[in-house]
Amino acid sequence: EAVTGVQTCALPISTQASTALGDSVKKVSGLRGALSATIGVFKQMAAAFGLLAGIGAVFAIINNAIQSVFDFDKAMTNMSAIAGKNRKDLKDVEGVIREVASTSINSANEVANLATELIKLGSTTEEVKKLIKPVNDLSIAFNASAEDTATLLKSMLNAFGAGADEANKYADVLAASANQTALGFQEIKDAFTYLSPAASAAGYSIEQAAAMTGVLVDNGIRASSAGRLLSSTLSRMAKEGVTLESQLDKVNKSQDKLATSTKLFGAE
Repeated sequence: EAVTGVQTCALPISTQASTALGDSVKKVSGLRGALSATIGVFKQMAAAFGLLAGIGAVFAIINNAIQSVFDFDKAMTNMSAIAGKNRKDLKDVEGVIREVASTSINSANEVANLATELIKLGSTTEEVKKLIKPVNDLSIAFNASAEDTATLLKSMLNAFGAGADEANKYADVLAASANQTALGFQEIKDAFTYLSPAASAAGYSIEQAAAMTGVLVDNGIRASSAGRLLSSTLSRMAKEGVTLESQLDKVNKSQDKLATSTKLFGAE
């Protein structure tokens, strides 16, 4: 009877375990079915794309999209910290970034880094909104990084005493110079490092400065040398109270142009 009692007691336990195990098997079977169906869908997608690695490609696209969102959020957080503002305060800037990136080969993250660089250079958020598109477009024209282009354009605007409202004009002049002369991003950067302050002080526009630099570079003078030569020449002429145009006129009318040019302009 004791044994019978044990058997009777064990039976309900065994039945409970069996029932639980059965439920688990059903759940696992259902999961397998769902997983098989999912794999089947991805196989169909792979076949539709004609790719052996279609499933991997789909996941890679999803992963890249997630990473892009993460990178953009990180860039905006970094910008907020540098600007000393909450992200909500940069809502308008973020809107411009997204708008520019939507029609650009540069990603939203790259455009955000561009905007951050402008803030580092002392631009206000209102100025940044005006500068983002011309800087982004110029970076594409020069095939240069957005950050480097931001530094170039912003420093040039500062040197010539121009505001963010003139950024489009300056970007257009620089892009045109690259198209019409041997000037490229690095050449403009090298030349205008020396030339911008002197040209601005002498009253020359960005168009005139770019034209003079382009002519010299087209004639085989290195950009940095052209910038130094023009800078020293303009500074000297300003002290003497003469203009570049009047000196060039003397060279054109001279019988010995080389000697006259050397006398008037000297060396860099």
